[in-house]
Amino acid sequence: MSTIATNSTPASSAIGALHWGGIAAVWRRQISSLLSNPLGYVFILAFVLATAATLFYFGGDKFFARNIADLAPLYPVMPWLLVVLLPAIAMGAWASERESGTEELLLTLPLSVGDAILGKYLAIVTYFTIALACSLSNVLVLEWLGSPDLGLVLANYFGWWLAGLVFAAFALLASVLVSMPAIAFVLGALFSALVMGAASWLNWFDDFNRSVLPLGGIAVGVTGALIAISLAIFVLASRRWGPRRGDTVQVQVVTLVLGVLILVNVARIGGRYGIDKDVSSEGLSSMSLASTELLKGVTQPVQVVAFISKELPPELQLKGKEVSDKINALARANRTVSVKVYEPADSLDQAGEKAGKEYAIQPRKMVIDSASGKKFGEVYLSAAITCGGRTQIIEHFDPGLSVEYELVRAVRAVADTKKHVLGIALTDMNINGGFDARSGRPQEAWQIVAEWKKQYEVRGVNLDSPVAAEVEALVVPQPSTLTDKQIENLHGYIWNGGPTLLMEDPVPAFAVWNGQAELVPTQPKKSANPYGPPDENAPKKGDLKPLLKALGVDLNENEMVWSDYNPSHEFRHIIPDTFVWLDRAKGSIGDSGITTGISSLLIPMPGSITETKDKYPKLTVTPLLRPVTGMTWGRASAGELMQPNYGSGGLMLNPELDSARKRPAGIVGAPAIAVEINGEMPSAYPVADPAAKPVDDKAAKDATAPKATEQKTGVPSPKPIHVVLVADTDLANDQFFQFYRNQGGKLGDDQFRVLTDLRNVQFLGNAVDALFADRAYLDIRNRKAQRRPLSRMEQVLVATLAKTSVSREKIEGDMKAKIDEANMALQAKLAQIDADESLNEETKANKREQEQVNGSRAATAEVLRIKQKYEGQLHQFDINQDREIKAYRAWVVGMALGLPTVALLLLILIVWSNRLLAERAGIPSSRQRSTT
Repeated sequence: MSTIATNSTPASSAIGALHWGGIAAVWRRQISSLLSNPLGYVFILAFVLATAATLFYFGGDKFFARNIADLAPLYPVMPWLLVVLLPAIAMGAWASERESGTEELLLTLPLSVGDAILGKYLAIVTYFTIALACSLSNVLVLEWLGSPDLGLVLANYFGWWLAGLVFAAFALLASVLVSMPAIAFVLGALFSALVMGAASWLNWFDDFNRSVLPLGGIAVGVTGALIAISLAIFVLASRRWGPRRGDTVQVQVVTLVLGVLILVNVARIGGRYGIDKDVSSEGLSSMSLASTELLKGVTQPVQVVAFISKELPPELQLKGKEVSDKINALARANRTVSVKVYEPADSLDQAGEKAGKEYAIQPRKMVIDSASGKKFGEVYLSAAITCGGRTQIIEHFDPGLSVEYELVRAVRAVADTKKHVLGIALTDMNINGGFDARSGRPQEAWQIVAEWKKQYEVRGVNLDSPVAAEVEALVVPQPSTLTDKQIENLHGYIWNGGPTLLMEDPVPAFAVWNGQAELVPTQPKKSANPYGPPDENAPKKGDLKPLLKALGVDLNENEMVWSDYNPSHEFRHIIPDTFVWLDRAKGSIGDSGITTGISSLLIPMPGSITETKDKYPKLTVTPLLRPVTGMTWGRASAGELMQPNYGSGGLMLNPELDSARKRPAGIVGAPAIAVEINGEMPSAYPVADPAAKPVDDKAAKDATAPKATEQKTGVPSPKPIHVVLVADTDLANDQFFQFYRNQGGKLGDDQFRVLTDLRNVQFLGNAVDALFADRAYLDIRNRKAQRRPLSRMEQVLVATLAKTSVSREKIEGDMKAKIDEANMALQAKLAQIDADESLNEETKANKREQEQVNGSRAATAEVLRIKQKYEGQLHQFDINQDREIKAYRAWVVGMALGLPTVALLLLILIVWSNRLLAERAGIPSSRQRSTT
């Protein structure tokens, strides 16, 4: 005990002032006992292996299937590992002193009880910090596999470390209470489990899991640790109290109570006002600077009234906290915005009645757990934003919605007195909704139209006449269904500088599946009476090619694009390759204002756009989207994809497009799926040249002089044009809103995250904003955690797919060659019969017929044999691909478990060897064994 630093404080000062020399001495003694023993490193190794196995092994299939480089699988497990680890570390901290009889000796030294307890506590925390730091080997593996958000990792580890501080304090309290380490472990684990239960009830870890360091949460953690340490000091000191210690104890109790009250109030203030630090790379848990700048322009008083249920289902609790935090941040960003939050229990209480009567907000029916079992309950997660008689209602903040974007847009929408006018052309693809005369049924508007209405004044535009001047931008879905006159009016609007979004689809998949095959460009218009005879006088589809040529592009109406790329483990072999996945990281999404924040898209059966060779030189065609480079892509015939629908007498899509009808085009030079067109456009139809000067009498005599009223084609547009052309309409289908909103959290599982990462809705929002030259929402509409895949796993998958694709093409080529060879042999025999002059015509005909029958049978048998061999080889390729991927996964798991194991085993060996050498050095030479 001579190593303990001396102190002038009397031994009787059990809980007097702290002395850092004594604390450091106890810390050195305790940490030495932990780190000089090989068993201490075994504890660390067990902890690190438990975390690695949880992340990569036990949840391996899910980890690799979710394809996200983060620590999310550890979130529910790590706190409980700490509940076991900290009591195991602290169980002997004081109980072993009592058990071995050294407690009195320790307390007779010149240091206080507080010095001894704090020294022990800091040693436990130091050892725990080393163990937690060793588990960073998992982060190194993640960093090698992909690009994790290091800010999020920092928040995760800080939260776990802070929880460990609390568990360590309660584990030390348990060690002070009993005299046997084993009992101390059990009691410490029980204390820590109770604390963990309270933390779960308070959702204490949620902020750290969102990459937020909250002042309130930190204060709560520090308060918990302070209470446990103070109790430990109090219990230990009470064993040594003399008759005159009452005054000192009272002072210290009052000091403790004041300290706890201060921390509790700090926690309340931090929670109430959202004082925190967002350390994620994207800063998604805090209000962005872009939103703050947008809100500065709001000068009228705006009221935000939120309705958030008291008891939210577990899957919505995090979303409810996000809504509450963002609404409060909104009020802090602009003093003209006032906020009121109600917490209705159901639709019949005062808050629920207010939501229904004043704002027509109804609760959403959701399955919730109750004491009697699962049942449908009423859930509120809504907001009403009002200003000067204008109101916008956010009926429900679904998990997939950006709360910040929805709130900021709604505030600006009600505060602005005038909205831009967006026109939507009335075509056979009726996305505006209304009554359909042909079907005799009402049709709902597409959800993308409802989305645009939140920001713009949306009007239907009939192209039978020129577009009104009030329409500031125009959306035209499936313009190939327009008549020639309507296309000419559309051309006039574009030529005069009207910003336009054209969505032209060679195969509108969702529409055709719903029995609307007439929307396919190559199919005629549907009769007004589908059950009557064709109407010869009915309007015909016009020719869209002159307009597209004037825009400098070509779009083959009978051709669609396919691609081998599919980032989804869940849907890789389910969704056909004619559904084209696009990924910014793979070079398929260009850099443009329209593609700001767009990281992932899914385009069902798109067409291909190419720039014409004779494009007008003052036109600029900028590709926005194209198939992923480095993966096999190709073209398929849209016509061949259609097959008869004998039920309706029309056409339907064959989703299983036979590979023989697909034409692989390689891995480079892919066409565009969407383009942006700017510049000067030549007229495709005769128009008056605005640059022509009025003719005078002298010029009028010259027959060759241009007349002011003369109309001709090729006239340059008087204003710069702005057109966005997308070779697909399905990307705007309502189905993508289900992914966008993730209503009810149905896609909450990580393996479905690839669907919620799709940005189809945001892409169309960006496109329309670009037409209005409005960049206000570009930075916040797409604020979402960027996709962080396991890049190395994707590289392995791409390599195996490429290898399989090459092998498939070779087998297909061999099969086709053998079939052609069999057919050529048959044709040669038939030609030989025709050339045999010894046979008359009747004999030749009989022999030809017999040879054709025999040859056909032989060819059919050969084709079947070749196909069976082909299918067997392809099956073997699929098996080999799965084996390669599984082998690579096993290698990753082995690396995650093996690297820390080898490192810590070497450290254990070094410590054990040093300990043996130290013990041997302390033995007198006369008592050491002779080596001779």
